[in-house]
Amino acid sequence: MLEPERLAGVIAGYEFEPMRLLLADSKAGRCYYTTDWLCRLPGMDERGRFLRCDEVKGYWREAARVRIKVAADRYPWIHFRAVTKKDGVWSVEEL
Repeated sequence: MLEPERLAGVIAGYEFEPMRLLLADSKAGRCYYTTDWLCRLPGMDERGRFLRCDEVKGYWREAARVRIKVAADRYPWIHFRAVTKKDGVWSVEEL
């Protein structure tokens, strides 16, 4: 899905699991979110974002959904997407 987007100019590049984002830091420990795919947009989008994180799952567990939603709230300058593929068809949820 990403290579055709790169070739079409929708994204400028992408990398698999390049970074971890801190979601919470407490006495109990730290909680991180590691994005599956980090995509660099060719310019800023309408909300001033130039990065996109795509989280790809076969199916979504509640804990994974909570983590990506917390990440989207904590890092509003990054565009987050929840992506699934079922029966050969991609489904994208913008967060």
